[in-house]
Amino acid sequence: MLGDHPAWIRVLKVSADGQKTLVAIAWKAKGSKVSAITDDEPKYSDLYYGLPDGTRRWHSIDKFANSQDIDLHAEGLSGKFMR
Repeated sequence: MLGDHPAWIRVLKVSADGQKTLVAIAWKAKGSKVSAITDDEPKYSDLYYGLPDGTRRWHSIDKFANSQDIDLHAEGLSGKFMR
């Protein structure tokens, strides 16, 4: 949860010793067509992308995913070099 908004995507960085740190988050926007209290899958346009403190930093899923090296479609499993 980020305040009253359920988190939809959480990005964790894991250190060499296994310590997990939340570094980015996507949460359901207030007033989105999807109820904020359900687990219905929102459209990417119904999410805000930002930092764990609630600061909105990225304006699209593509910018969010690229900045955090997120492979949304698991293309890396194909064995092809992604970046």
